[in-house]
Amino acid sequence: MTLDQICVTKEWAEKLKKARYPQRDSAFCWYFNHEAEVVHLVHNSEDQNGVICAAPTASEILEKLPSREFNKNGYLTFCKGIADYRVYWTSQNSGIWIADFNDLLLPNALAKMYCYLVQENLIKKD
Repeated sequence: MTLDQICVTKEWAEKLKKARYPQRDSAFCWYFNHEAEVVHLVHNSEDQNGVICAAPTASEILEKLPSREFNKNGYLTFCKGIADYRVYWTSQNSGIWIADFNDLLLPNALAKMYCYLVQENLIKKD
């Protein structure tokens, strides 16, 4: 797999940053190379010069999401469909889907859920 397949896209990385996703907790980041004037994924290092934002993997985002059973608010579940990944939040009492996000990339689908849960104050911003 390539970094483009295991990390969030630049668009979702920027949205995660706005949702105050921890920038130092990711192994990769989106980086602007001033000499070549190009944006690309690189390993996240201590040198933050040129770094635009963290580019977390699916597993890194999962660490920040609530566990499958989250208090009395509901359940977080994800699955692989035929063409994409689906992440959904189900009400514990009714079983109704409260939030449903899908994307061709699992990291992006999880990023969408993370941003939603922060916006709805269902998880704390780090």
